[in-house]
This record gives sequence, structure tokens and C-alpha cells, in this order.
Amino acid sequence: MKTILTIATLCMLAIAAQSQRLVRFQDRLTKKYGYKDSIGQIVASPQYTSGSTRVEEYMGGACVAVKKDGKWGLINTEGKEITPFRYDNIGSFNNGLADYTIDSKIGLVNMMGKEIIPPKYDFIDGFRHGSLSSMSVNKKYGFIDRTGKEIVAPQYDNVWGFSEGAVAVKLNGKWGFIDEKGKILIPFDYDNAVVFSQGLAAVQKYGKYGYINKTGKEILPFKYDNALSFAKEGIARVQINGQWDYIDAKGRQADPKLAVEKQKELQKLLDNFKTADDKLKKIGNEHKKR
Repeated sequence: MKTILTIATLCMLAIAAQSQRLVRFQDRLTKKYGYKDSIGQIVASPQYTSGSTRVEEYMGGACVAVKKDGKWGLINTEGKEITPFRYDNIGSFNNGLADYTIDSKIGLVNMMGKEIIPPKYDFIDGFRHGSLSSMSVNKKYGFIDRTGKEIVAPQYDNVWGFSEGAVAVKLNGKWGFIDEKGKILIPFDYDNAVVFSQGLAAVQKYGKYGYINKTGKEILPFKYDNALSFAKEGIARVQINGQWDYIDAKGRQADPKLAVEKQKELQKLLDNFKTADDKLKKIGNEHKKR
């Protein structure tokens, strides 16, 4: 009986997923876009000048970003417009929320079309690394939760994303770490810092990098010219005397074969975690190219 219920549940989920699939098509005469469901029935007539080719899904919700009369909005999988067309841009959804832009200010909207955060920020990173997202106002950074509540007021010159319950933040030219409530975990003593990974974070002091734990205790000495975060197997890439190498969490040279295998993971870790200031600069450069 349990097996039959499990199969029935899987079938229902498959049908639900199938019903949420939309295919974008273009009218040959008007060159505008519409959407069909999985069996070819038109659910949204060709009236949009642009539109996503992917249905965004999260926790049972689903929608597509489309453009009409020069502005963006959202439609659901039934073709119903669930937001007004008033957005200059709508970003990709992440954990059920997408950033939108109105007059160069950014807010967040959910998949039901509800604006969770009004357009008041210069930057919102998104909730890629947990329940908090960095944001900025007037070149100062802070953190908000998924309801839009400011957990950490915008006060820092730069920030990373949260990792392992801590985040590196910059104030008055120095880096330190705070927790998810904004409490200072590690004082602002460092010239540079990256995210915690495997319980350790690379920090720079007196021109050299070392590794500390979440109490601020020095675990690996400040002897590296450069140092990156640890991968899952406890391997990090470091530079010393101009040469790059791999070390384990005790500072010993890592197995070269394992290091090569983890190269992609190390690079992915770097790509996923960039400082908010770097991301904001990238956005600015992309806007200049348009």
C-alpha cells in the first residue's frame, strides 16, 4: 500500500511539474512573443516584446518574466499577469525571490507577484548563501532578511556573503567578521579577508596571509603572499615566494593528485563568493556597455 501511495505521489508531482512547463513562441508577423503549455495550447497570446525562456519555480510557485510597452512584469503558468508592467528590469529568481529595478533603485518581488521589498536599495545580492542578503545604500553595505527587515544597517564599506554563520565586513579600511545578528565576532584587524570555509578563513596582516578560526585564533601563520578558501576536503590554494601550491588544514603540502581533482571546486567556491562591492562594480560596467 505504501509503495502504491509513493508511486501515486510521484505521478502527481510529475503531472504538476509538466503543467508548469511553458514554451515561448514568436508570432511571425508581429515578432512578439507568447507562451504555450506542455501540450501546445496557447496560455499567453503573442503580445510581449521580450520574455524569459525558462519558467522560474520555487516551493510550488512558478512564473515567467516578460516585457511589454518597454516595461517588465510577471505572468504565471496560466498566462495571467500577476504584476503591473512597471519594472525597468527583473533579475533571475533565487530561492523564490527576484530583484527588480525602478528608476535605478532595487527591490525584491516573489513568485506570486508581491513586492517584498520596495525599490530603495542601490544593490541587493540575493539569498544565495543563506537567510540574509547584502544590500547597499549610498555606498554603504548592510544585510536584510527575506521579509525585507534590515538585520544589519548599511554601515560597512564592503562585505562578503555569509558562510558558516559568519561574514567578512570592511570598516574604515580594515576587515573583521560579524555573525547573522550583526554582532562582531572578530575585530577589524585585517587588511583583507575572505569567507569561512571548513572552519577557517584566510586573512591578511602586515602584507602576508594566514588562516584564523571563528574565535580569531591564528591557525596557520601569516607567511603566504596570497591565500584562498578551503575546499570540502580541506585543501586550499596558497602562494608563497611567487609560487602557487596546495595545502591541507595543518599547512602541509596537499596530495598533488587530490589537489588537481579539487581545482574546479576551488574555482567554483571563488566564483560563488565575491564581495558585494565587486558585484556592484560589475553591474555598473554592464550598464555602461548597454
